[in-house]
Amino acid sequence: ASRRLGTAQVVFDYVPDHEKPDHQYLIAKKDKSRRKTLEQRYMDDEIDLQTYGDQRDPERKEKRLAAEAVYPLPEKLFRCVVCNEPDRANIKCMECANRACRDCMYAKFINAKDDRAFVLLHHIYCLKLG
Repeated sequence: ASRRLGTAQVVFDYVPDHEKPDHQYLIAKKDKSRRKTLEQRYMDDEIDLQTYGDQRDPERKEKRLAAEAVYPLPEKLFRCVVCNEPDRANIKCMECANRACRDCMYAKFINAKDDRAFVLLHHIYCLKLG
């Protein structure tokens, strides 16, 4: 019986007996069935209608994901370290966890008569040196 052996079978035959369990992949049967189409996978209940539509039309998937996107809510407001008003401050100090409100930032740093830098916020207001 002259049976033609595959290359993988021949290689497996040369592997020492104590190593054969580690090399079973050489003789494992491979699934040679054709890949199913999207329609076949949907009809066989392997994928749902949403997945079918997403794989069939990726551009529409991107549009759908953009429309469903939930953007993060704005950060909660804190007590202003300059004017001490509650629930107004959202600009964080560069040195600590204190916050300043927008109006105080404009009044004390941006539109101020003298040229104070924002980096002085911590020294002037957080450390109360101003």
